Amino acid sequence: MPDESIPKVELYSIKSDSWKEISDPGTKPFCLPLFNSYINGLYYWKVAGNSDCFVLSFDMAKEEFSTFPSPKFSGSLDQYDLQLLNFNRSLGAIVYPKKGIEKSFDLWVMMSRSWTRKFNIQSIYGVERPLGFWKNGELFLEGSNGELVLFEPASRKHKNLGFHGHLYTMQLIAYFESLVPINGHSENDMARQLGKKILALCAPVEELVVDEESLAFLGEIGQSTLLRHAVQLLLPASIVAKMNGRDNVCKADVEEVSRLYIDAKSSAKILQEQQEKYIS
Repeated sequence: MPDESIPKVELYSIKSDSWKEISDPGTKPFCLPLFNSYINGLYYWKVAGNSDCFVLSFDMAKEEFSTFPSPKFSGSLDQYDLQLLNFNRSLGAIVYPKKGIEKSFDLWVMMSRSWTRKFNIQSIYGVERPLGFWKNGELFLEGSNGELVLFEPASRKHKNLGFHGHLYTMQLIAYFESLVPINGHSENDMARQLGKKILALCAPVEELVVDEESLAFLGEIGQSTLLRHAVQLLLPASIVAKMNGRDNVCKADVEEVSRLYIDAKSSAKILQEQQEKYIS
């Protein structure tokens, strides 16, 4: 019978729609990671041993596992916990006591293949564990009652963000809006596919005839702004087409309405840059 304690690792490829087995890391099943421990093409886990812990990494490009020591801190794993997270696009590790109504946090950062202690946050009342960093070094924490808290180290002020969950179940996920080509498709193919998605969203509202060039152009607009903005352009473009005696929408119609309507992000940026002219 196979030894079920030995992990088996398989990697799925979107491009080939297939699985392949790769060399296992040589460790028993390890701790679940925070969702924000993917940094610069590598994914990191904390692996706990009997008396110490170390870091397991997986290189997405090389498809290889590797291990290295965790930060050396005073105290034992019975008393302290360690969380891996993203700190300014570098691997960070926060060490903090498991028990107590007040928690202190030590931040270590991996620099030049060695751990460097960056700073210490002393005595924060009513929090359980770190969740991740935000801009300007602000730290998301899980409160003792399951609430999401944002802590600002410089002022030592913390704010309850009004979101509650079950204790020790809350996770943060970094979200970046993007369109990534897959299956070997070019950017034009992706733009055309997005344009067809835009047409599908509008089709129930009005029967529209749109050529391939216009679909691709709408897709490009959706990529550079928001999908919602590109959807909103299609109906005015069809009106322009009818005013010009055509039933089908062409690229020129979309270009004309795109000059008349700007997306919400661009509008907000213009108002901010020229607020003296518009806001008294």
